[in-house]
Amino acid sequence: MEFRRLSRDDDTSLFCCGEPALDEFLRRFAKQNQFKHQLGVTWVLVEGPRICAFLTVSGRSLTLPEPLRRGLPRYPLPTLLIARMGVHQDDAGRGLGARLLREAFGLALQKVELDGCVGVTADAKPGSVGFYRRFGFVPIEAPDETGLQMHFVSLRHVRALTQGP
Repeated sequence: MEFRRLSRDDDTSLFCCGEPALDEFLRRFAKQNQFKHQLGVTWVLVEGPRICAFLTVSGRSLTLPEPLRRGLPRYPLPTLLIARMGVHQDDAGRGLGARLLREAFGLALQKVELDGCVGVTADAKPGSVGFYRRFGFVPIEAPDETGLQMHFVSLRHVRALTQGP
């Protein structure tokens, strides 16, 4: 299975993760956002021509709450935002969500070298909070009116996870 940037030639029309908003994003907006507006980059896990999973990332700046700041400045700091992530329903249970998250951690480590990064953020839906917490994410805001809750994991923790025992 290959992890790579979404290309203009990728067929997104058959992707179905069971979450209509994510399916619509990949089918209708991912290429436009990436190639025309340059709002984020969508990465895909593919087997042959088939998209098995996708991850869209962009930059986000935020002021970390005191317990997480640990000597960092009190102004907004750069993070890698996991904007969207989905696994095709035919590939559920294969560990692709965890693989995408590990790939996002690798992208954050690249970002720190390019333009700075203190960690990774994700807006977790109520049903995905446990998934993110397994990888060290902690909530940094109360859930919004839609139930989304911003989570953060520090680059220090990302490095520890990616370097392994």
